[in-house]
Amino acid sequence: MIDSPQQMPEHVPDVVQQALAAGDPAATADTNVLRFMASCHVTAGRHDEGEAVLERALRLTPGDPDIQAELARCLLYRNTVGAPRQAFLDIGRATRLASAARAEYRRWRGPSIRAARVLLDARVMAGDITAAIGTALAEPEGDAQDPETSSQELLVEAVRVASQTGQEERAATLAESVTGEGDRLQLLAHRCDAAPTSSRQARIAAWEAAAAGASSEDQRAMAAYALAGLGVWPVPHLERLHAEGALAEALYQTRWAKADAARGDGAAAVRRLRHWESRSVVAAAGLVLQYEKQGEYSLAAEAAERAGRRFGDTSLRAFAVDLWERADDRERARIAALTLLTRPLLPDRTRGRLRRALVQWAGERGDWGDMEEHALAGLAEEVGVDHMTATEGAGRVLPPSAMDFAWASIRAQVRNSSLETACDTLTRFAPQVRNEQDARAWLTMTRWSGWTPALAETALGLAERFQPTDPELSGLLTAAVLAATGQPSQPAAEADGSVSVPEGETRHALELPEPLSGRLASLLAELPPSAALMTVTGGAHGLARYLEQTLGRREVLLEATARGVRAGQLPVGMLAVMAQQPVTLTLLQRAAGVFPAGSADPVHTAAEKKAAYEALGRTAVVDVTALALTAFLPGRLGEISAAFASTPSPTTVCSDVFSTCYSLRETERSTGVLGVRDGRPFLAEYTDQDRQEIRRLAAALSPAVPGLQPVEVPDLTEVRRRLNISGGRIDDLNDAWLSAAQLAMDTGAPLWCDDAFLRTLLIAEGIPTFGSLALLHVLTEHDDYPEFTTDRLDEDLCALLTSQVVDLPVTSALLAETAADDGWKAAPQPHSSAVPTCGRPPKAVPSGPRQPSRCGPTPPPNLAAGSALRPMARQ
Repeated sequence: MIDSPQQMPEHVPDVVQQALAAGDPAATADTNVLRFMASCHVTAGRHDEGEAVLERALRLTPGDPDIQAELARCLLYRNTVGAPRQAFLDIGRATRLASAARAEYRRWRGPSIRAARVLLDARVMAGDITAAIGTALAEPEGDAQDPETSSQELLVEAVRVASQTGQEERAATLAESVTGEGDRLQLLAHRCDAAPTSSRQARIAAWEAAAAGASSEDQRAMAAYALAGLGVWPVPHLERLHAEGALAEALYQTRWAKADAARGDGAAAVRRLRHWESRSVVAAAGLVLQYEKQGEYSLAAEAAERAGRRFGDTSLRAFAVDLWERADDRERARIAALTLLTRPLLPDRTRGRLRRALVQWAGERGDWGDMEEHALAGLAEEVGVDHMTATEGAGRVLPPSAMDFAWASIRAQVRNSSLETACDTLTRFAPQVRNEQDARAWLTMTRWSGWTPALAETALGLAERFQPTDPELSGLLTAAVLAATGQPSQPAAEADGSVSVPEGETRHALELPEPLSGRLASLLAELPPSAALMTVTGGAHGLARYLEQTLGRREVLLEATARGVRAGQLPVGMLAVMAQQPVTLTLLQRAAGVFPAGSADPVHTAAEKKAAYEALGRTAVVDVTALALTAFLPGRLGEISAAFASTPSPTTVCSDVFSTCYSLRETERSTGVLGVRDGRPFLAEYTDQDRQEIRRLAAALSPAVPGLQPVEVPDLTEVRRRLNISGGRIDDLNDAWLSAAQLAMDTGAPLWCDDAFLRTLLIAEGIPTFGSLALLHVLTEHDDYPEFTTDRLDEDLCALLTSQVVDLPVTSALLAETAADDGWKAAPQPHSSAVPTCGRPPKAVPSGPRQPSRCGPTPPPNLAAGSALRPMARQ
């Protein structure tokens, strides 16, 4: 039945075909006949027919290791020289078949090396290089058993794989066990190939020596393939194999094209590969690599996608994602990755790599919602749904592959202003802190949620760990623990500032037992000075001198800026930058003494009302100052925002509001404010009334955070140009106070802004802009918004008046009533403190310097020349 002892026949003998056609059991029920028939098909390149016959044989004798190994080899060979239908399915099934065959051979000490060799190839094609090398190694490094561990064939292949994947040290270690002369020459040639300093002629000489000393057909073929890849053509051994039909035409043409490319004739290589790319996955892959070598990444990506769809080759489609990225076409890379992730049988390694790329890209473009979704999806894929949905977590340590996704989801939630969700993620999965970035995220979460002795121990451990490499981070961690030990006793509060414990119960400072207090003292003694923590010598006098030399230098500049804001000559954002704090916090603290939100110009007032009226039912960009002002009107932001189709804000605005929420919580936990006033240091301890006001503002601002709609605004060039803002420190300002105006310009949407100075500039430039006061009047006058009544408007204006918002359109009766309620008395010299701007014009209101007959509500401490610093806490 075999025509030649050197190879299988390409055509099935007539006698076999006749027996099969007649249903003769001697043929149809004989697995040896079916295996012979399959070999004929595979030799002739008819892999699909060969697979069908082997499947038939396997049904006759399920679990036969010979048939399993041959079927696995057929599936793999179809992927290298033929046109596979679904490559990733073929490779997966071949891996399972070869593994089952190896296990069956081992049961009766059969030729398991045969199945192990197929398994090694399958693992390489699946991209599992570690497992592939482990096929030749005993436990614990691999899963080989005797006689596989003593197989020179498996060992040489493992060395080759290690060398080609850059694992040179491992390859050298494995090569020490190779004994055959032919194998040794092969390995020397492989190592010469891998050495970056080897010349082309040296590599050719090494492979010619390997070919001359080859002792097997596989060694001769390997040397011939390598020589063709170095530009040697024709290669006698390949010519002979081709003439005998043992080398498929597609593989022969691909080797020829590689030789053309190696000789510098890339155009000829591309033409030859293009001719065969639709008929062979090997030729298609060769075309992709040739385009990549020539730097034509877009063409390479297109060829990879064509081949991936035609042959069902997932690895090529995944490679296309990388190629689109290298071609600077991030959007096509993202679409290709998302398309691949919809495949249910995508290999885990490929899925994880694509998911990580999507997380990274979402973070780079500032799409925190998308980043969180992909990170959580990747986390679920790595740890399983049961772990994701467990109430208290699964109680087991996250695998290393899941750590990236856990921390990425936490960082995305923080950047998306979802601190409570981020804290829940941290508590649920407890990912290990691996580096400085993780430590900073962990510290943010812990400071927000509150300290315990166990968390303090973790923080001190991290501070000691990073002390040699990152003293600044070590100082932050140490300072945070130190500050927690000095928190004043006060009612414990929820995240929104509301008191949540029974009456009379208080939250006390963190008490560190030994040896934690000793470790803290050691860190304080050893840490170098940093922005977060430094030692001031000289007692109270030394501290006073330090404050005068640092904060004192800024006092004059801060006061001048505050005067400019009060006079309507500078934007509030300028004061925030000078005070080095968020814009929202600057406004809530009334760092300028007042909140300049109103307008005294009737022309601007009319323009504001027109812009507000036209914005109803459409998109309106929300500025940071509008979010700050609505904090003085608890519960009103949602009602007002509902009048618009959408209310986007730049990501810098969202971050500013979020930072203010964080700062308010930190301030509420502080003992007082330490700073400089009139050139002299001062220390003002917070009263219960102060803390109550801070909690009230936190509770009013926190509900705005979930409703924020962040939009990335990467460039402020246009708004700076049109407003003539440039030069000096202006170029380094926090973008929060200008980015909303830029977004309004970019989108053509009107801007909701409560910075009177900035709004005046924008209206003068013809940019539709309105403030909250104009908007409230428009909503009150509009018939479609019955919830906005005149009485509600008066209540809102009264609330704004008591919050030091100036230039409000109020009646004299309302102003007098508000002043009386707040404990103010009229003075002899009257002047108008309220300017009519829109709505019902008020009469002139006689008023005078404020003469308090009692202490009214104390606003949060003015930060004009100081910082809300936690004390050194009873040390």
